Amino acid sequence: MPWKCYELEYKAKSGIHIGYGTQLGIVSRTRYYIPGKTIWGAVTAALSRRIMGNYDAEIYRKMGEFVKHHLIFGYFYPVKGADVLYPNYTEEGFGFGNKGGGEFVMTKEEFEKEFISSYISTALDKNSMTAEEGSLHEFELISPVESVGYLFTNLEKGQGSATYGLPIFVKEVSNDEIRVEIKGKEVEVFEAIREIQVGGERIYGFGELELTGIEEKEDMVSLYGSEMVVNLKGTSTPIISVSGEPDSGYLSLAHVNIQNQGFTGIGIRGDIEPLVGREWDDERGKGAGQKISDVKICLTPGTRFSLERGAGLRVGDFGIWEFLR
Repeated sequence: MPWKCYELEYKAKSGIHIGYGTQLGIVSRTRYYIPGKTIWGAVTAALSRRIMGNYDAEIYRKMGEFVKHHLIFGYFYPVKGADVLYPNYTEEGFGFGNKGGGEFVMTKEEFEKEFISSYISTALDKNSMTAEEGSLHEFELISPVESVGYLFTNLEKGQGSATYGLPIFVKEVSNDEIRVEIKGKEVEVFEAIREIQVGGERIYGFGELELTGIEEKEDMVSLYGSEMVVNLKGTSTPIISVSGEPDSGYLSLAHVNIQNQGFTGIGIRGDIEPLVGREWDDERGKGAGQKISDVKICLTPGTRFSLERGAGLRVGDFGIWEFLR
């Protein structure tokens, strides 16, 4: 089944908090980018609401499976001018973006000064009208900026199925439109996800995004203007390669699952992170977010690494990169 790729640009209308790591005192840290799984959750919610009359938790589960396998979202990184600020480890250290020659667009300190802020809140004691003891908390935010990322889809016009328990028929897949009929209701995907809300602390109004740009890409997609390329032509899955033969090796522009051997483990510049989250609980019937996912040991975005001979890479579920043998 052929794959298409769209470059999407979202403009944040409020700060974004993507919870990350352990809390530092009262401060909840944020990632400096939006992972594919975070976008997946927001898109699943947006599409589900388009076809539901009343709340139906099962629709969310089925829609989540459909999006997971047919609308794969990559990671979204902030934009400054014409530069995409993806994490980048080089021999010079760690920064964001790439001017070439190992030079960053912004250092970590410059990025944090311009793009990272925080919000402080506390609950009030109704009796004394003072701050409630132990309620003071602070969370970091990515300031409202434009971010760019990718949508990979294997939907094609005329395709129909009852996959995941949802009757789905694909009516159009063009350069700026993906129109599907789900449970008898017609949905245009880009219109449905024009406004989404991502991340944590959404009750405060944070994480609101507006879709401002859609561009269909060619069969060979240069990710974020980097040396990393995704090949969509004649493949059953989006294949990742490096343009030319740079001495720096591969650059991870998403988390890279390294549990299936495929990289050398030699000369890695970057970091490794156990990736874990919350998933739907089918076994106990408790629904969304009630089950801890299996841990994936991953290279973090921005890490440089090499592959073993004969190994390859592909874009997998939630935009996470996986090794091929």
